[in-house]
Amino acid sequence: MRMLAVVLGAYTLALSPACAQSYPTRPIRLIVPFTPGGGADIVARVFSAELSKRLGQTIIVDNRAGANGKIGARALIEAPNDGYTLLLGTISTHASDPDLYKSPRPYDPLKDFVPVTLISDMPMVLVVNPQVPAKSLSEFVALAKKDPGKLNFASAGVGNIGHLTMELFMHQAGIEMVNVPFKGASNGAQAVLAHTVDAFFDVYPSELPHIKSGGVRGLALSAQQRNPLTPDVPTTAEGGYPNVLSSAWTGLFVPVGTPDAVVKRLSDAANDVLAMPSIHTSYEEKGMTAPAPNSPEQFHEFLKQELVKWSTIEKQIGLIN
Repeated sequence: MRMLAVVLGAYTLALSPACAQSYPTRPIRLIVPFTPGGGADIVARVFSAELSKRLGQTIIVDNRAGANGKIGARALIEAPNDGYTLLLGTISTHASDPDLYKSPRPYDPLKDFVPVTLISDMPMVLVVNPQVPAKSLSEFVALAKKDPGKLNFASAGVGNIGHLTMELFMHQAGIEMVNVPFKGASNGAQAVLAHTVDAFFDVYPSELPHIKSGGVRGLALSAQQRNPLTPDVPTTAEGGYPNVLSSAWTGLFVPVGTPDAVVKRLSDAANDVLAMPSIHTSYEEKGMTAPAPNSPEQFHEFLKQELVKWSTIEKQIGLIN
């Protein structure tokens, strides 16, 4: 039996390069752990359109929203490790969620997934519905201090990057607001547009069309500099809060046990997309940034740094012990 196991193991290893050469031979499913229309969904559809061309197969976007992305993330853990199910992981599913630092954890963001490539970065932007009588960040803070707990804000669930960014802002500004969690960011955005929620820290690409149309008022961009698409929206630093810097990244993951050769095939194809001038233009038009091509190992190191960063922030603002 032992000899048979050795022979089968050698046979499997021998097959891996051949499988990778022919991979993929059928459509690929890309799990997006948030609702359609949100920042992660925007990235998924832009990037997968180009990635499918590189791989020669259709990529089907599968939105699995809920539990701040954990439902979709767990769906990848339970999927076959054959390279035909991918996850668009985000900062919320793999770094900022306080549940990742508590016991028992929903999963281990480093050990339960294989990172492939970091594929996008998006700044956060604070918006309010036009009925909120604040035209600037300072006016908004003054309004919140006047009636503590009266203002509310939308979030895509406790621990979502939008929620964490707002908590960080409230901590820095010394204000209190009520969190109104939704199943996904697009639902929160609709609530602000409908004037049922006062404010929202959302990914910039999702709010860009609403800022331009006047559906929401942009108060501050959590970035080092203003975005030329909305030159009238100042940064959080300009508003007096230089430490409120936050951005939402996304990356591709596959299940543990996926053959190395398949991971490399996916990584190479993804990096070919990241090197395209047209993808940079497409990203910039939507308010996103394309990272430099990066390896699975580099992405893994990036994840470790993000976990340290966000656990430190969450301890400072009292979300974890």
